Amino acid sequence: MSGSETCYLLELFVTSFCRMGIDFLENTHGKSDAITEARRYTDNIDDLIKMMYDIYPHLTDRALKSRITRLNKKLKEQSETENSDDNESVYSNQSESQKGNSSQKPK
Repeated sequence: MSGSETCYLLELFVTSFCRMGIDFLENTHGKSDAITEARRYTDNIDDLIKMMYDIYPHLTDRALKSRITRLNKKLKEQSETENSDDNESVYSNQSESQKGNSSQKPK
């Protein structure tokens, strides 16, 4: 592959990545359930949050910085809520199975 082909492919990748980021920001704007939209792009919400924190210092537009701050806050809260719900569900299932085992009479 020649150098110009490599540059072209890199430019396509960067353009696609930027377009995806813009779509994500537009699709989450004003929505209370940002995590559902985020899951259309990735299952790794923690890395998505980290990526936005990494990009943040390089932004100059205050409105965009503010939007990313609010979005990160929503994603963090919703991710923590999902994780605590998952933990409660696992604990609840374990408790139920222990109850079932303790009600059985030993032979």
